[in-house]
Amino acid sequence: MQLESMRMASIALSVAGSRHRRAAEPCQDASGWALGDRAGFAVVADGAGSASASDLGAQVAVETVLTLLPRWQRRRSPRSLADWLPLLRAVVRAARWAVDRAARDRDLALRELACTLVVTVALPTGLAIGQIGDGAVVIQDAQGNWQTLTQPEQGEFANETRFLQEPGAARSPQLVTWLGDWQSLALFSDGLQRLALQEPDQSPFQPFFQPLFQFLAQSPDLTVVIDRLRAFLESDRIAQRTDDDVTLILVQRLAD
Repeated sequence: MQLESMRMASIALSVAGSRHRRAAEPCQDASGWALGDRAGFAVVADGAGSASASDLGAQVAVETVLTLLPRWQRRRSPRSLADWLPLLRAVVRAARWAVDRAARDRDLALRELACTLVVTVALPTGLAIGQIGDGAVVIQDAQGNWQTLTQPEQGEFANETRFLQEPGAARSPQLVTWLGDWQSLALFSDGLQRLALQEPDQSPFQPFFQPLFQFLAQSPDLTVVIDRLRAFLESDRIAQRTDDDVTLILVQRLAD
């Protein structure tokens, strides 16, 4: 993939956790990646486990973001990272409205489509992020330093988080800009937080990320990467740490 003078390899994958696989239930996570004009768009949504149609809510939210952000970029031509923040606020609200319409069309309560949402705009000069709920965004900069750019949003009690459908949530997303030369970018849902982030400061656990990015950068065939990543996410190693659905988006800048 080409992004201005920057070459990238990217994959987005969501797989059902071991609990859902045993019960023959669908994955409640959704994810996607799209290219715009000298920009890449990565989106992760994690459906609430207690909501009966959260897989639909997550899918609608991701599809809405990936449809609107490239279109709005063409119309509005944002020139700086700061210019992307109003677009992130707007696309989060649009995703919420789209999920609301999907619920009404199916005569379902909105809470049954509850999901989190993480949206990242990747530019050659940096990143702009909007997030509601848990999950996180991690980068490695050009100097090899790792950093967690967003923090998982926790609720009042353990294993609680904020959802896109909650009153006022779409009007107050966590917004972050990071200006700099980035090398690797990862987005993931909360199913991978215990493996990908270290307590107590939620810093990236480098031994988790480094082999994945090395394999992504060195493999000429993304189909092979996707197959092996799926096998890894469905492996006993992951299942021993979490039975939740897991989503991982990896974007690696490649040498010209």
